[in-house]
Amino acid sequence: MTIDAADGYTALFRSSPFLDRAGPFYSKGKGQSLSIGRTLAFANVYLLLGEARIVRASGVFAVTSKD
Repeated sequence: MTIDAADGYTALFRSSPFLDRAGPFYSKGKGQSLSIGRTLAFANVYLLLGEARIVRASGVFAVTSKD
């Protein structure tokens, strides 16, 4: 399943083994105003014991579906 790029972004015009493995990447603009993005989601969670925060966890996830 593919993800639609954000408004104004298109598939990145260049490729390499790293980009192929880590992608898909999207780009917008040219030259100095080139912006490169990827569909990511960020999450934070805290585990509390009473009033004490004992764990803080964060994650970055590649979004593969809008479902």
